[in-house]
Amino acid sequence: QAEVEKRAREKAEQDLKESKDRIAALENQMEEYVSARKAQQAEYKEMDALRRINTKLIDENAQLKQENYTLSAEMKSLLEEVCENEGQCEGDECRRGSLGD
Repeated sequence: QAEVEKRAREKAEQDLKESKDRIAALENQMEEYVSARKAQQAEYKEMDALRRINTKLIDENAQLKQENYTLSAEMKSLLEEVCENEGQCEGDECRRGSLGD
């Protein structure tokens, strides 16, 4: 009888140890999952910030292209005006941007 009780106790202790080990393993898995999830959320936030910066840069680029186009047109107009005022317009020189130096 005592031997049976001893084996039963040993078995129960072994089962308890295995249960504790499984619980510890599950806790570690949960910590790893939570850590990975936090890292993923941080990556999403970073990607969102980068998307916003990219959108802003695209908008700025479009604005600068428009400004460049406007300035180029103004420069061409002023160059033509200078050529005409100084009587240095020969053929397409003004259109090419040359003052006929």
